[in-house]
Amino acid sequence: MIKEKLTTTTVLTLPDFAMTFEIECDGSEIGIGAVLSQEGKPVAFFSEKLSEARQKWSTYQQELYAVFRALKTWETYLLPKEFIVYSGHQSLKHFQGQKYIDRMLSGWATYLERFNYVIVHKSEITN
Repeated sequence: MIKEKLTTTTVLTLPDFAMTFEIECDGSEIGIGAVLSQEGKPVAFFSEKLSEARQKWSTYQQELYAVFRALKTWETYLLPKEFIVYSGHQSLKHFQGQKYIDRMLSGWATYLERFNYVIVHKSEITN
């Protein structure tokens, strides 16, 4: 199976604007990444190596930054209608309802308010 996975190419699907977009985001100590998909089929990928300063951020900040960058990257696909964001960080589910956030996150929050999305924790995904 490993040999097959290493020798086959993932085929991207064309976006269908009549269907719901899904974004799966993840952040780590060294980088962030995201996949834009529809019905489990990838439409686009995004990744970024974090700078030294960003590597010192909390896990929460790195995970939220991954969401922010993914939405910024695929803004044209996502602005027209509701979409789903899957994250491995449980507390991001409550980001939209927070009354008090620090100064750095407030700029991201202002940008994210433009979108109509739901954040779902990866543990809630049923196959």
